[in-house]
Amino acid sequence: SSSSFSVSGDDDLSHSTHDASGPPNDGSSHQANSCDVTQLRLCLRDFLSDQAGIWISPLRLHAHDVLWLLPLAGATAVSLHYDVQTLQQVSTSPNRIRISNDLSNAGAYGAIGVAGAAYLIGKITHNETARETGVLSLEAIADSSVVTEVLKLATNRERPYMGTGQGRFWPDGSNIYTTDGSFPSEHATIIWAFSH
Repeated sequence: SSSSFSVSGDDDLSHSTHDASGPPNDGSSHQANSCDVTQLRLCLRDFLSDQAGIWISPLRLHAHDVLWLLPLAGATAVSLHYDVQTLQQVSTSPNRIRISNDLSNAGAYGAIGVAGAAYLIGKITHNETARETGVLSLEAIADSSVVTEVLKLATNRERPYMGTGQGRFWPDGSNIYTTDGSFPSEHATIIWAFSH
C-alpha cells in the first residue's frame, strides 16, 4: 500500500504507510512502496498529498471541533494581546538573546538531525520501524515548514528587535512582503512537528 494522509474531525493527522498485515520489520517489500531515497517520486507524491490535506483541512471541520478550536482561538488571542507587554518585560540583553537563539537552533536542527539519523540507522540496519520513523519525521518537518512560510508571508509580523519592538503585523502596509517574518516561529514549528 502507499502512503496516505488523512484529515478529518474524527481522525488524527497521520500517515499510514503500511497495513497491520504487512511485513513486521524487514522492510523488504514495504520499502518499495514508501518514501525513500530510492523512491523520490513517492516522496514528492506524499508531500503533495500532505499539502493538499493540510490546506483543505478547514473544510473538513465538524461541529464538535469547536471543543478544541475555541480554547485554541482564545489562548491565541490572549497571547497576541499580551505579547507586546511580555516583550517589554523580558530582558533584551545580547547575552540572553544569544542563549535563546542557540537553544532554538539546537532544538530545530537537533530535530532534523535526529530524524535524519533515525532514517539512516533504519536504512543501514534494515530496521523498517526506524527508517519509517525518520521518513515520517522529515516529512512532517517539511510539510509544517511550508505552512509556516506561507503563514509568515500572510501575517508579515516584525521581529521583536525590528522597528519599534512592538511586533506589529504589516508594519509597512500590504505593499511590502518579507520572507523574514516572525510569526509563526519556524523553530517552534519544526520542534512540534518532529515531537508529534
